[in-house]
Amino acid sequence: MGDTPPSHEFQPIFDEIAQVQKIVRRFLEEHTHHIPHDQDRIRLELPLMEKTAEVISKKWAIQILWVLEIKKDMIFNEMSRFLTGISTRSLSDTLKMLEKQGLIVRTVEETRPPKVHYALSEYGKGFVEIAMLLVFYCNRDEL
Repeated sequence: MGDTPPSHEFQPIFDEIAQVQKIVRRFLEEHTHHIPHDQDRIRLELPLMEKTAEVISKKWAIQILWVLEIKKDMIFNEMSRFLTGISTRSLSDTLKMLEKQGLIVRTVEETRPPKVHYALSEYGKGFVEIAMLLVFYCNRDEL
């Protein structure tokens, strides 16, 4: 990524990202002294990253969460139409993983045939907010 200044339109977002970075750095500086040795810190913190890594590394997970952020509530077929290029198996597997992680809520509507609705959980809404900061950060040169 180059050192091109961001578009004026997105400057408030980048200012917010810079503020979040400062808060995270301050938190880490204040709390890392509780764990005296780097090896112990790695041993304790690495497992905490597994859940995040599973979500971020899963193809389509961020896109599914973002679509649910916009649409609020969707059934499987509607989501499949929005996300062109995803197989029904991959969509199903990713939705199961996101539900297992607590990021989405699955609700079955008792109709014939039953309709399954998906929506973001409160935890998922917070995750999307943080993910969008990452999206803007990673695409800052294009913005």
